[in-house]
Amino acid sequence: MTFIRSLLYQIILVAVVIPYSFMVVCAAPLSRMTRWKIIAGWPQFATWLAKHLLRIDYEVIGREHIPAEPTVILSKHSSAWETIAYTSIFPPHVYVLKRELLWLPFLGWGLALFSPIAINRANRKHAIRRMIELGRERIAEGFSIMIYPEGTRIPRASAAGTGPVARSSR
Repeated sequence: MTFIRSLLYQIILVAVVIPYSFMVVCAAPLSRMTRWKIIAGWPQFATWLAKHLLRIDYEVIGREHIPAEPTVILSKHSSAWETIAYTSIFPPHVYVLKRELLWLPFLGWGLALFSPIAINRANRKHAIRRMIELGRERIAEGFSIMIYPEGTRIPRASAAGTGPVARSSR
């Protein structure tokens, strides 16, 4: 049964993402915040569908500590799940990401419309300057900044920190 639900989940996501991508492209001339709200609908739908079809749910412990105003969010990057679920957990935010992700067909183009802070990790000094410059700009526009300090996915460890934690359960 798990295989069938997983397959159905993938089929639905593919069926939805194709027309959704056209809507995202049409949103390109809109403001960054309006684009974010439109684009964020897909990962929010994917999270909702995972909860209802796959029975994958999560609990946010410490939600009351998530500020409503723009801030810098540091997160452990242990899977693709959090990048999808965070649009439902945190206020509008942009990611600091390696610029090469923007070169991926379709996914990269959608990411670019999400207004990320794309950096060249090979040139660390320039990357930090760019992150600060664009970070100030995005915060002034009302976005929080999501940073994965490790720079890439790392193995999941216990969530012993003091900040908000999202734990998934089946």
